[in-house]
Amino acid sequence: MIKFALLLTVYIVVSCILFLVVSNTIAGWIFYLFLLMPFYGIILLICWVASWQNRRKKYQFRHIKYWIFGMVLSLQLATLLVSPANCYGFKQGSRCYSNLQVILTDVPRTGFSNAPHWQAVEDAFFGFLLAYMGSLATGLLTIGKFNENENL
Repeated sequence: MIKFALLLTVYIVVSCILFLVVSNTIAGWIFYLFLLMPFYGIILLICWVASWQNRRKKYQFRHIKYWIFGMVLSLQLATLLVSPANCYGFKQGSRCYSNLQVILTDVPRTGFSNAPHWQAVEDAFFGFLLAYMGSLATGLLTIGKFNENENL
């Protein structure tokens, strides 16, 4: 169980760094620091408490529903793509361009742009972030089975 907790901790740290680096904007960081970080902290706390209580027990990975973790990674990628990338003029009430628009069009990573905003993509950020968090929690709940007869 301790190995699983370490693996989950590495995944969360790498995900956290990836989210913050890819969305290096004030708007993105507000969502990540005040919504995603506490969620990650709660998950790690629950995981480490459960791992410490069951440290001699072994996970039965045959109970994992791998399609859920495929959905978790897909939603994480979608969240990264729709997250804010260029928030020039955000303080003056301007919208933020998404990473997807920065990648696919000529919108610069920083600075002013006259390109029209992809509002449907930009507005989907919060929904994708919540869907990612929900799928991660669901995925972790599916692997809560361990073998009580087999010790490490």
